[in-house]
Amino acid sequence: CQMNTSDSEIVRSILCGAGHTPCSSVEEADVILTNTCAIRENAENKIWNRLAYFQSIRKKRQLANDVRAPVVGILGCMAERLR
Repeated sequence: CQMNTSDSEIVRSILCGAGHTPCSSVEEADVILTNTCAIRENAENKIWNRLAYFQSIRKKRQLANDVRAPVVGILGCMAERLR
């Protein structure tokens, strides 16, 4: 939705201002944020699956003793609803 697009741009600006840079692959990321929508049930199910994938990236890096295991977070209406 328009609100999520705007929020994503704001978050990106804040993170870039704090010295973070976008990367080309989620597997390389130090911070993974997903802006969510929970209006439709199917969208929420997709987000849960995506979060499981992000968790697998964290575990893979932790098992490899990679100190850069990513921080994973969710934003948006699903995050607000689950808070």
